[in-house]
Amino acid sequence: YRSAHGNRTARNRFGILFDEILHASSDNREVTSQIRNQDILWSSRVVLSYPRMKAEVIRVSTMSRNYDVHVGEGILRQLGRLLDEAGTTTQRFVISSQTVWQAHGQSVKRAVGGAEYILIPDGERSKTTQTVGRVYDALIRSAADRAATVIAVGGGVVGDIVGFAAATYLRGVQLV
Repeated sequence: YRSAHGNRTARNRFGILFDEILHASSDNREVTSQIRNQDILWSSRVVLSYPRMKAEVIRVSTMSRNYDVHVGEGILRQLGRLLDEAGTTTQRFVISSQTVWQAHGQSVKRAVGGAEYILIPDGERSKTTQTVGRVYDALIRSAADRAATVIAVGGGVVGDIVGFAAATYLRGVQLV
């Protein structure tokens, strides 16, 4: 069992109950683990040493078209420029979850600028037609046409919902 704060209560291989408390530094490069078992306390510290990933462009070729995938550190700061270079229209919609938006919303706004922002609920339970309907409603209210670009900011649930909505709204709009 792991709580939202990184604490875990479990039994070791001998059936002894223990608590593990994980603490991550603000940059997630250092993790401290404390394991408590009655009066015994084990503590360990791991410093994650990883090189910064430089920006890379991966060219994807399909039967119907080719496109670039940009990965690496600092890509978010370049998003507005990359969208412009890709020839997307200025009719842009950024869709994210409340949790992701709370952590990264200001950076996304700085990068994308004048887009419209749509927040959807977090979690697997939000993978519903009702959530997709919220995305459709926002696109319709803004008179989004087939040239619109929908930008997913988040993980699996956001990607699934936004991908489905982009593929089915007006028989498909651009998806980032």
